Amino acid sequence: MIIIMNKNYSFNKLLLKIVVISFTSSAFLSCAYTQQDDDKFDDRKLTRCVSPKPEVCTNEYAPVCGFEADGNHRTFSNACTACSDAEVNSYDEGACK
Repeated sequence: MIIIMNKNYSFNKLLLKIVVISFTSSAFLSCAYTQQDDDKFDDRKLTRCVSPKPEVCTNEYAPVCGFEADGNHRTFSNACTACSDAEVNSYDEGACK
């Protein structure tokens, strides 16, 4: 980025602050997810729910175990219904044990 020193000096300072804040924010947000989140569920291969969350699901029965961010889990009738729950962030095939 080239900053030209002229009458618009205050604009250039503002622009520089915006760039620095944007870079710092994106660096911070990229560190928000850690591998430890996956490790607390043994060695399961969990499937992450996608965004946006589903609003309508089919009525099929293919049970999955839905996991919440706080570690709680419960059985859902299928992956769609598990991921449509606001608290669920991932699931494993089969009913919870």
